[in-house]
Amino acid sequence: MSARLERSSVLPVTLGTLVLLAWLALWLWHGSPYGRYLHHGELARFEAAGAPGGAASQAAVYVAGWLLMTTAMMLPTTLPLLQIFHRMTASRDDRVELLSLAIAGYLGVWLAFGIAAHALDLALHEALDRSGWLQANAWLFGAAPLLLAGGFQFTRLKYRCLDKCRAPLSFVVQHWRGGDA
Repeated sequence: MSARLERSSVLPVTLGTLVLLAWLALWLWHGSPYGRYLHHGELARFEAAGAPGGAASQAAVYVAGWLLMTTAMMLPTTLPLLQIFHRMTASRDDRVELLSLAIAGYLGVWLAFGIAAHALDLALHEALDRSGWLQANAWLFGAAPLLLAGGFQFTRLKYRCLDKCRAPLSFVVQHWRGGDA
C-alpha cells in the first residue's frame, strides 16, 4: 500500500516542483533589472532601446517569459490528464520518457500559440504605426480581442474543447496508440 501511495504521489510532487520553480524564476526575474521585459508594453521598447541582438533578443526574452508563465499557470491544469496517462503507462519501461514527452508537448503547443500571438501583436502594432486611421481609432485594439473572445463563446469549437477537457480519460483512451511495451 505504501509503495502504491508513493508512486501515486510522484507525479503531483514532480509537477508541483516544476510549477514552483517556474514561479520562483518569474519572481526572481521580476525583481531583476530585466523584470520590466515581463510586461507586454516593455517588449515593444526592447528593440527601440538598442538592446543587443534587437528583434532576436526580444523574441528570446518573450519566449522565455511566455514559457515560464505557461509552466507556472497552465501546467497545473493538466494534472488530471497527466495522472491518467501516468496510470496507463505505469507498466511500461519508457513511462518517464512518455510522461516527459506529454508535458513537453503540452508546453510546446502553448509555446507555438504564444509565438503566433506575439507575431500577430507585432504585425498589429506595425499596422498601427503606419495608419493614421488606426491611430485615431486605437480603441479597436482593445475592443477587437474582447469581441473575438466573446464570439468564441458561441462556437462549436468551444464546446468541443470543453468536452475534451472535462473528460480527460476519454481523451487519452481515444488518442493513445502506445499499446504494450
